[in-house]
Amino acid sequence: MVDSLKCTLDTSSDVDGDAVGKILGYICGGDSSLCAPISGSPTNGTYGIYSACSPNQRTSFVLNASYLAQNGGKDACTFEGLKTKVVKSPTQDPNSCKKKAESALTNSGGSKGSSGSDGDSDLQSSASPLLASLSALSVVAAAVLL
Repeated sequence: MVDSLKCTLDTSSDVDGDAVGKILGYICGGDSSLCAPISGSPTNGTYGIYSACSPNQRTSFVLNASYLAQNGGKDACTFEGLKTKVVKSPTQDPNSCKKKAESALTNSGGSKGSSGSDGDSDLQSSASPLLASLSALSVVAAAVLL
């Protein structure tokens, strides 16, 4: 997914978790729709399509969403306390990850749905069991690696 983004977190050095928290709070507080694809609610059983991605991937997704919402302005990918980078020509189609997720849902019996302009609400609901499993697997994998 990150290879499809124009504004990303530069992970070549340590990432300041406090700065990430403040910036995500600011962006998501200003427009929660920018963060919906990375959000998850175990209580409600709803998960955004990218909620199972790594923290750095989710951060990059939100930074990019903010960047695009600002029409890619000169300072739109500059965030205090974070090292970011602008990629002029991403190497992956921005819709390829979404298409793969939709395909996986279709093959597992889920459905894309038809509400809204692109079915994201139904897609998120249908993806919940799959993403919950992926999230659980990532926790187990992290525990094994520790």
